[in-house]
Amino acid sequence: MIGDRFKMLLSAYVDGEVAPGERTEIESHLTTCQGCSTELSRLRRLKDLFSHLEVKEPAPGFRDRLQARLEAAQRGTPFWNRLKTWILEQFPRPLTYAFLLLALLIGNSFIFWGYQSLKGPEPTGQMQLSQAPSFEDLYAEDILFDPALSSSEGEDLLSFNMEVTPFEDLLEGFDIGG
Repeated sequence: MIGDRFKMLLSAYVDGEVAPGERTEIESHLTTCQGCSTELSRLRRLKDLFSHLEVKEPAPGFRDRLQARLEAAQRGTPFWNRLKTWILEQFPRPLTYAFLLLALLIGNSFIFWGYQSLKGPEPTGQMQLSQAPSFEDLYAEDILFDPALSSSEGEDLLSFNMEVTPFEDLLEGFDIGG
């Protein structure tokens, strides 16, 4: 564990960035810890290799062009898109579930309220069979006022249907509640 603390300081030690007190402490640790000594020699070789590399200067105006492109990229994305992307990256699954639940609740409320409005008002009382218009009256009204039929044809059709199948015969076997 102590070696781990010193391994973290070795890079700064090689670069000469440690305080004099830490430098003495690291050097005394290196005499007793083989792992840190090996790591120190590896870091020194790596620093030596990098020191022989040629440092190339960027092309003239490179930094200005890079800065301009970075600023354009920042301005090009609208705030709301950046916010949406950030939120989706932070909370992708919970947000998905929340929106699905919200859609389900809204859909169910439309179904419920739509069903209620189609159902109509609750009946206030039972209509007695005697108050209901008779089938003959309704049927006669439809036939007599059919514009495709002349009045005599409608009357003939009505009397024919009434003679062939009386309404009461149609209701036999059904309990009307009366």
